[in-house]
Amino acid sequence: SDCKAELMELVSGRTPKEEFSGVSTGWKSLDELYRPVRGELTVVSGIPGSGKSEWLLSLAINLAREHNWRFATCMFEHKREDLGQQLVEKLQGARYTTVSAEAQQKHFDFMNKHFKLVGEFSKELDIDDILASAQYVADVLKDEGGLQGLII
Repeated sequence: SDCKAELMELVSGRTPKEEFSGVSTGWKSLDELYRPVRGELTVVSGIPGSGKSEWLLSLAINLAREHNWRFATCMFEHKREDLGQQLVEKLQGARYTTVSAEAQQKHFDFMNKHFKLVGEFSKELDIDDILASAQYVADVLKDEGGLQGLII
């Protein structure tokens, strides 16, 4: 069975470590408690305004930078341009207005490679629509390694 084959790959050392123990978040103190694993579901919850989206975007940027992960995003509370601005600020570590045009272009290229929108502000989508869009993006990017994460 597939399960037996996967177990044999793991036991023999042929399965990459990150496939079962996860990858670094980019924050050593967090790595001791949490390491993202492709194919696993992580739920981040909290009250409105508590920083869930800020933290997830920071984590996604770390994973994109350090491990070349790509994400499909469906963040209903962000307009496309606001999300782009927020990501540029996280990449630069400075306010958007202080980022040079050259640096902005570099960051937009990075974002275009690592972040794909599958739903956006004020669009009425159900989970089936979101997952179908994410699957489409993953299929398009298959030759480039596909998607490693979906942020809803």
